[in-house]
Amino acid sequence: YGATASVALLVFLTLLYVDRFRVRPDVFNLLFFALIFPWLAQGVDRIGRRALVTLGTIFFAWASLHAGGAMLGLIVGAAIPIGDTLGLVARTSASKRTCRRSWIVYASMLIPCLVSPLFVRSLVFTWTMLNASEAHVAEWYPLWHYLRAPGVAAHYFIGVAPTFLAFALARPLARAVSRLRSTLPSEREARSALGPLLAAAIFLLFAHRSLRFAHFAAFALPLAMPALRLPERLAKAIHP
Repeated sequence: YGATASVALLVFLTLLYVDRFRVRPDVFNLLFFALIFPWLAQGVDRIGRRALVTLGTIFFAWASLHAGGAMLGLIVGAAIPIGDTLGLVARTSASKRTCRRSWIVYASMLIPCLVSPLFVRSLVFTWTMLNASEAHVAEWYPLWHYLRAPGVAAHYFIGVAPTFLAFALARPLARAVSRLRSTLPSEREARSALGPLLAAAIFLLFAHRSLRFAHFAAFALPLAMPALRLPERLAKAIHP
């Protein structure tokens, strides 16, 4: 979308992440999500063998450094092959090759995590710790708790921005899912946007789930931009 949009998205991410920069392990998650984001946005067509190895290396390192973050990455990443599979089953423009390729790419992410000796043990430990301490640790509170932070303007912005984006995304996502059942040729292009839209929806669900995930809304925005037609609307606003 160009340099201006990239800078705007970076500022948006920085505002949402302002409370997390001091939490050093969490910065690994920001780094790894940024590294896998091009695949989420562009799909599997541009991923060759070298990129598969790179993805596998990223997820092995991620699973070893922050297993919980790697698990979130796997959950978000699953949206792409699931979207392609739904498109194939619904007989839209998804091809068997694209669907198979999507699952191969996802396997290159999942298998290194399972091979990592720390991944499963860390997830079990994290789940046990979370169940015991979630109610007493503020960063695990739902997103709306940011609105209760007194005197910090950035917190009010963080508390409402993901919700506005979720409301904006709801209609395009519902439209894309409903078009899976359509037999009209004009509706066939909807499948191509379903995977990224599902990924955006998952990012927003996590953003609302916990204060520590509020910055995930910044990753949802560029994934949702084509469905929201933001580039066209901005162009019309600048050049009516």
